[in-house]
Amino acid sequence: MYRNQIRSAVLAGGLLVTTLVTTSPATASPEAGNPVRTDRAAMKPFTCELQRVGTQLVRCDDLTGAGATAPTYVPERS
Repeated sequence: MYRNQIRSAVLAGGLLVTTLVTTSPATASPEAGNPVRTDRAAMKPFTCELQRVGTQLVRCDDLTGAGATAPTYVPERS
């Protein structure tokens, strides 16, 4: 029994040392290529005005008001 405990301890110690030696912290590095534009001109085609259809708020064909009633001063989609 004592011999099996020593073998297990040596094996566990060896695995621990191997794990500590072979692991390294993760690093990040920028990728080569064109940078992503984040200015307003780049986002212009993707912006839509807030409109209402009946009593629902709509932006880019998506309901956005979470079921809340749209105020009358928001322009209605024609």
